[in-house]
Amino acid sequence: MNTQIIKSEDFGIEESKANELTQGLTVVKSERDLLIKEFEEVSKLEITEENLSKFKELRLKIVKNRTQGINKWHKANKEFFLTGGKFVDAIKRKEIAINEQMEEKLMDAENILKTLKKSV
Repeated sequence: MNTQIIKSEDFGIEESKANELTQGLTVVKSERDLLIKEFEEVSKLEITEENLSKFKELRLKIVKNRTQGINKWHKANKEFFLTGGKFVDAIKRKEIAINEQMEEKLMDAENILKTLKKSV
């Protein structure tokens, strides 16, 4: 099992924000803890026709924990940040457009004077 420790500070995220983000995983991880215990028991069983249904049942529970729990949590949280990034990008484009319009008008004025000086 993967026991890698992920530190929020390695990603530039405050611990309080990281706790807030991962709070939605609490139930999923608790359910998975139970699945791990069940897995430890079931994986010791002999591979027989009678035990195949136990293997399949547990496998499907684990799949559900991943797809309906972890993946759902991931998608919702990532979508929040992607949408937030798009929002910040839109504000940046709006603000830059104002600057660029002023820069363009000033550049036009500079070019007009340069053109007039050349024609004289």
